[in-house]
Amino acid sequence: MNAASDTLGNAVDDAVDTAGESVRSIVELTRKAVDTQIRLSQQYLDVLQKVWSRDADATAAGQAFLESTQREGGTYLSGLTELGVAYSSGVLKLGDAMTSAVLGDVSQAASSSRQRSSSSSRPGTGTTAKATSRKSTTSNPARKRTAKKTTGTTRARKSTA
Repeated sequence: MNAASDTLGNAVDDAVDTAGESVRSIVELTRKAVDTQIRLSQQYLDVLQKVWSRDADATAAGQAFLESTQREGGTYLSGLTELGVAYSSGVLKLGDAMTSAVLGDVSQAASSSRQRSSSSSRPGTGTTAKATSRKSTTSNPARKRTAKKTTGTTRARKSTA
């Protein structure tokens, strides 16, 4: 197999692994959301039964509802703001790491191209795209997780080839 085919195969394997992880995460999140809705619905029904019972103090329950929603509304808004800032910071960090990795790979490939073109009169002295890609993948800290997966996939593919 040539270097481009190996690189493409690794990219496809990584995409499949990532898609599988994403689907599992979404399924787990959906399960938690449904469980939470069921639990809260049951609590709501329990409170509703207490409020509508003949013994209940509807005025006290209404007052507790208003005070609680005001207090918890502020807490919710504060937590939501913190979550938004943390999410935005994470997106910024992810974008920075991805962009740095891409620019680093392109810069390294451009440097390798210049070295190959200056030594192209001697056959076999240039580096292959696979070696360049492998080096840049493992030297970039933002892509260490991907590099570990790719290395394992490449070994499996080579053993079957």
